[in-house]
Amino acid sequence: MERNTALRDFLRSRRAQVSPAQAGLIDGSGRRVPGLRREEVAALAGVSVDYYMRLEQGRNVSPSDSVLDSLATALRLSPAQRAQLYLLVRGRSKHEADSVPGNHPNITGLLRAVAVPAIVVGRGSEVIGANALHRELTTDFDTFPLERRYYAYWLFADAGAREVMVTWEHSARETVGVLRAAVTRFPEDRRLHRLVENLNAGSPEFRELWDEHDVATPAPGVKVYRHPLIGLLALRQVAAQLADDVWLYLYWADPGTDAEATLQRLRDVVADALSRPSAPHR
Repeated sequence: MERNTALRDFLRSRRAQVSPAQAGLIDGSGRRVPGLRREEVAALAGVSVDYYMRLEQGRNVSPSDSVLDSLATALRLSPAQRAQLYLLVRGRSKHEADSVPGNHPNITGLLRAVAVPAIVVGRGSEVIGANALHRELTTDFDTFPLERRYYAYWLFADAGAREVMVTWEHSARETVGVLRAAVTRFPEDRRLHRLVENLNAGSPEFRELWDEHDVATPAPGVKVYRHPLIGLLALRQVAAQLADDVWLYLYWADPGTDAEATLQRLRDVVADALSRPSAPHR
């Protein structure tokens, strides 16, 4: 039942995001809501209106792969959104169970060896580890209780995140999309559901983004940070998948740029702090 409701909300939200012009349709008069009507989606996907309505209502239908692909095309779904549609309709394999935080000695060594800010994130934005440069830029996630050791929790529940992340809105939207994809893929993960419940209760910004039912996958981009000693620092982000639910994020600057010089100042700040063992992390 929960998955049916999620499918209904997902299809409605995606339908509302596609204009008739984007779909190649003539936008006639009398349109009361933005986006496509159900009958327009059905026509674009090559299915009957009744069939699409039953699918959007979460009723017992079993669409073929070709129907799902046609719907994805009609709704102009991104690859992440297309995967979400398949998960909501097909479900998941039985062996996927609750995530359990564990030790990652190889990841710890990797993070120590990287000369740029780096963080390793698991299912639903769970922070597995971060190096000293990333901690200096953001926060020390190791001080968080396990149930709150999520990048999403820091972004929405820690007021300091907005001071640090100049590109907070972009990061927030991407993180919520990654979290929703994880909740769909692992619906029995109680830790993820508790995280979503807590953030929904405590953050109006999270609730607004969560209600959009969008999904995302880790992607390259630019993140801008504000540091009290070095000022603004714009870094390129690249994400590399280490395992099924484990991603390494690296933040780097182009050679010869002002950002590279600023990044070197960040390294100097961290080196100075590490040379004084009693100095606390930011």
